[in-house]
Amino acid sequence: MIAMADGFNWISGKEKLKTYRSPTGATTTFCSDCGSQVPDAEPIEGIFESPIYPVPVGTLEDDPSMFVREHIYVGSKAHWETIGGDAQQYNEMD
Repeated sequence: MIAMADGFNWISGKEKLKTYRSPTGATTTFCSDCGSQVPDAEPIEGIFESPIYPVPVGTLEDDPSMFVREHIYVGSKAHWETIGGDAQQYNEMD
């Protein structure tokens, strides 16, 4: 899920975030208490018109009332992976 930065607010726990940076520069942020993946401490800029926070859906307490809009990078999915539903599929990100 993607949240626009101007509509996202950390209520608490930001001081518990720990970020791992891979050799390629990709980052993943975790809660230092429980290890759950969480949004990055700062929004990402340059992907969309406004800064965003990618939000792992598993961190939400309530049903986000969302649906899958599209599947990207299906050209490199595992051969055994089956994609269900009617959402548009793209071999790469357009």
